[in-house]
Amino acid sequence: MNTALAHGYAVLRTDYARWGADGPRLELNGQSNANNIADIVSAAHQLPENLANEWVAVGHSLGGGAVLWTASLPPNEKYPLKGAVALAPVGPGVLKFIESVAEGSAPKEAQFFIAVTVLGAKATDPSIDINKLADNSILPQFDAAQHMCVGELAALKPLPQGKYLKEGADLDKVKRFLLAQDPSSLKLNVPVLLIQGSEDKTTVTPETTKQMMQALCNSGNNVLYKEYAGQTHRSVIDASRKNTFDFIQKISSPELMNETVKENGLLGCEASKL
Repeated sequence: MNTALAHGYAVLRTDYARWGADGPRLELNGQSNANNIADIVSAAHQLPENLANEWVAVGHSLGGGAVLWTASLPPNEKYPLKGAVALAPVGPGVLKFIESVAEGSAPKEAQFFIAVTVLGAKATDPSIDINKLADNSILPQFDAAQHMCVGELAALKPLPQGKYLKEGADLDKVKRFLLAQDPSSLKLNVPVLLIQGSEDKTTVTPETTKQMMQALCNSGNNVLYKEYAGQTHRSVIDASRKNTFDFIQKISSPELMNETVKENGLLGCEASKL
């Protein structure tokens, strides 16, 4: 954000639905998140600052998935979105992760994502019964996830690797929710840059992001991709800073964008192999 400010951009931080409120957060709900991102832009123009009408959506992880959904919103003539940068964006890897939890093969290092993901699904589909879905041994993590931040959850002592979600109707509901929130099938209305770290061990792996990239390309979207060797889920933010701002600054010029693609080693949909 400081880099963006130094480049002369105003930075808006989205107030997502129910964050800080008593109700359950609409975690991973792509449409809700996208609407909230667009809403903060129109709200900011009520301030006395002289803001440009054009804007770019940038997000990391959950926010990365949210800006992909934002890129699929109908064009707004008053406040036109020019493009989006999705750093380590959530996608098909989340469903893959939940399936591995039910199989008992999910790494214990990512265990804190279980409660966050399932509670996000339940916020959208209240019929999901946590007591029928989750093993009793992991229920304390579900209780903690309702009032702790992700960093605090990650610091909790993990349980041994095991099957902490039970097969059945409630797990099927979670899977359907995650499939519906996967940005892979979206029709994007603006150019998008996907950023990925080669050493990302979360639900966002190079394999799942490439899978999403290919699906987006197959739908005729204007998508660029860059993988950063040796970078993790978090470190890729700083490692990609230059490429991110090159993309943002040249997004309105096809000629300059072609130069950016060549200079920074970005892969487009025409690349034969991702």
